[in-house]
Amino acid sequence: MASWTPQARTVRLLGWAGLGTLVVLRLGLGLLDLTSAANMVVGSILIYLLPMVLTAVGAGALVVSTKGIERRFWFMLSAASGVLVCTESYWTWFVVVVDPRGPGMPALFQLYQSLAAALFFGLVATMTSFGRSPGVTRVRFYLDVLGAMIVVTVVMYRLWTLDLFAGAERGGWVVSAIASVYSVTGVALLAVAVMIGLGWKAFGLKSWERLVVVSLMLYGLGLMSFPGWYHSLLVAATALESSWYEIVLGSGYYLFFMAVVYRSTTRERVDRLESWRIPRLRRRWLPVLYPVVLSLALPVLGWMALEMGGQPQGIPITFATFVLAAVLILRSWLSALEGVHHR
Repeated sequence: MASWTPQARTVRLLGWAGLGTLVVLRLGLGLLDLTSAANMVVGSILIYLLPMVLTAVGAGALVVSTKGIERRFWFMLSAASGVLVCTESYWTWFVVVVDPRGPGMPALFQLYQSLAAALFFGLVATMTSFGRSPGVTRVRFYLDVLGAMIVVTVVMYRLWTLDLFAGAERGGWVVSAIASVYSVTGVALLAVAVMIGLGWKAFGLKSWERLVVVSLMLYGLGLMSFPGWYHSLLVAATALESSWYEIVLGSGYYLFFMAVVYRSTTRERVDRLESWRIPRLRRRWLPVLYPVVLSLALPVLGWMALEMGGQPQGIPITFATFVLAAVLILRSWLSALEGVHHR
């Protein structure tokens, strides 16, 4: 059983008051007579960087006082937050000193953002249980997720971002492909969070775990909107265009910090945290239909690549087609191993 510390209610109320204050301050910056760069920098520090720093420090402290899979969870959250603090600090510096539109893409700091995204998926994977299913089932499931992300990324790139950044300065097909990856990463985070959230009542998630799920949802929504935000930044290069994006992502990250607050102000008497469980699909035909749909997507992607006629814009689609083919081959082998295990 869990119990609150005597000062828990006060600490939690102060935490929620802090979130409201940061949002109000960020919205109020638009009323001040600040330059675009100053507006963006102050807004980023208030609503974006500050929650990341608080989360990195708070989650790092919980690594010492927790055990088992929960310790790994807080370690990954602290590491992801620390990596993002470094990348976003670089972005803020670049906006102030070099260009209010930020560094051009692709950039080296995006490798660190990819590492942070991998840590986010890692902490979800660490906390997620597949019951008595073998390890090969877990790997096959993640391959299914990767295959879907590849297909959705190509569709988004071809139908939206390629045209969106075609006429923008510092745009082009490389920026379009990166923006699609950002957006689909958000879709994946949102989908996983929703699936875990469906088990709130059935699996008895604790209050801090619920905050983590909601924060993943908000963070996923923010990443989903990245193409529209970045396009507006390239076109307008003003902080007013970025305030809503920072508020969504910043609020999501602040909820990570609130999860730290809730966990820190709760006395847990359990030695090992229970894993999150994804609800089982009740339709038995879905596991059979999904790989068929994924396989049919392969020739569609190949046709899209051929449609480009060897132009540079077709390089991301061609690369995605080869990766999807490799995923399908590996998935087929894992499905065979899975069948052997069940027999």
